[in-house]
Amino acid sequence: MFEKFRITKFQSGLEKEISPEELDQIERSAEQIIKKEFEIGFGQSAFVYEDKENNLAHKVIVRDALNDVHEEAKFLSKLTELSNEVIVPKPAFSFDAKIPQKNKPPLYRKILSMERIDGPDFQEILTGKKELPDTFNFDSFFAALEKFFDAMHSERIGIYHRDVADRNIMIDNKTGRPVIIDFGNSVYRSDYLTDEIREDKQYENGPNDLEKLMELKNSVKHFLTKNKK
Repeated sequence: MFEKFRITKFQSGLEKEISPEELDQIERSAEQIIKKEFEIGFGQSAFVYEDKENNLAHKVIVRDALNDVHEEAKFLSKLTELSNEVIVPKPAFSFDAKIPQKNKPPLYRKILSMERIDGPDFQEILTGKKELPDTFNFDSFFAALEKFFDAMHSERIGIYHRDVADRNIMIDNKTGRPVIIDFGNSVYRSDYLTDEIREDKQYENGPNDLEKLMELKNSVKHFLTKNKK
């Protein structure tokens, strides 16, 4: 399929040093992740491969978003402990990978390996592909998200997600807690916002996290009313 796989840059999201043996195992695992792309097919800017055996989700970037995988991993690391009510997946590792191909230019991929979440996203629920977990509570779910975004937007943390959508908000099956994923377009407030804050605590021409969250909340409310769930 392709020749010797090689990691050109490696970053650990764990609070420990990685031994050469562990890195070798990670490299072999990463090779299997890339092989999945050949099975799935090309053409996507990114895809996620679930590794249930190791309880990891591997996000493979084909074409870059605003942030590369190493920057996205840093956003995850900063937010995983922000709230007990909202889950942000813990990053495990991030890679830059070079895959030589015989008689072809090499492939370059970026991989972010993170905690796997057992649960559906709202895009899957609203389109009828998956069921709403019995643990879901509408009021507490969205109250927790609003509180989380307020804390995330605060001067102390200062992060804006900038892609709040049904596909990026999940529900943890076991606990019913909200899960926020995909920080590929996230920014630090200090790097992005220069305008005066308005009375409604939003910024002119700034990220619209709370506005998009309200749109999602209304869509879910309509869905629940329609389906009498």
